Amino acid sequence: MSTTTQQHIGAATRLLWSVSPIVDIARDGWPKKLHVQAIAALQSWRDGDGEDTQERKERQADWVYAIKGACTHSKTPPRERRVLRQSPMVIGGEVVGVETVSVDYITAQDFFAWLTNQQEAASPLLQLWFKAQGVQAAQPQAAAPAPVVGARAKPRTWWDVSSAYIVEVVQAGQYATAKELYRALEAKAGARSPFDKGSGANHGSLFVREIAQPLSMKTLQNKWSELRALARK
Repeated sequence: MSTTTQQHIGAATRLLWSVSPIVDIARDGWPKKLHVQAIAALQSWRDGDGEDTQERKERQADWVYAIKGACTHSKTPPRERRVLRQSPMVIGGEVVGVETVSVDYITAQDFFAWLTNQQEAASPLLQLWFKAQGVQAAQPQAAAPAPVVGARAKPRTWWDVSSAYIVEVVQAGQYATAKELYRALEAKAGARSPFDKGSGANHGSLFVREIAQPLSMKTLQNKWSELRALARK
């Protein structure tokens, strides 16, 4: 085994330990399926990267949004959803639904096919997974650029940025109205969502962090039927 390959395996092992659920390839070997966070972590790495650099973490977040968006809207790559836990959703002291925390898993073959269709090169670490699963013995060691999935000439909208996340929230909970969903999104606002709680002139609204714009309850209500339809797929 070459020194470079050993370095790549070491980087992959550390990255997969940093995501949740943890994947332990040192103990268990490469699994047939990896969850989206794990795939995004591997794909975000480039030769010469440190695992903790802000640039790599931003690329990982970009890949998470790209992969989840593709799974939600086009159903490719195919995914297997596994439930991690369920707990009551409490807002304002009242139980308004059940929150389900789930993780999407994708096979090496399916992700390779999707990545190739997007004309994206696999990172050196992702190639280790592909090779272990017999998907592709060799691929040029090209640096993995930021994903172009969903790239548009026009500015990105709140729907582009957050619809995949909102659909996951709808699938995880039990919401009878758009108002209940909006309140749940407010409760979840923060670093692990695309939203912050609005302040100042935006008080009472969700604030879409990436595009620096508020999202009103009325706007969400206008998309309620479409969101419910996507969540049922």
